[in-house]
Amino acid sequence: MKTCKSCKSNFSGICVDDGELGKYGTAITEDALKVDNRSCWQMGRELFDELVNQLPEDEKQKFFRNNKDIDDLIKRIETGSWK
Repeated sequence: MKTCKSCKSNFSGICVDDGELGKYGTAITEDALKVDNRSCWQMGRELFDELVNQLPEDEKQKFFRNNKDIDDLIKRIETGSWK
């Protein structure tokens, strides 16, 4: 889930972060897309919307009302629990 494909720094196949791929503006290769859990990864808006939309309506409200963070959301999707 945490790959270059879903990272907010991926702009049409170009990395706009100075993270693990190297300097700003580095092309994202097919090999780079296969690596999960990069330390520089930050969730892109499309993935965020996709994950939130998987939640039942009452849990969406709980997510926003209780200021849950992205890691909480991913854990909820993966395990079925907020804890």
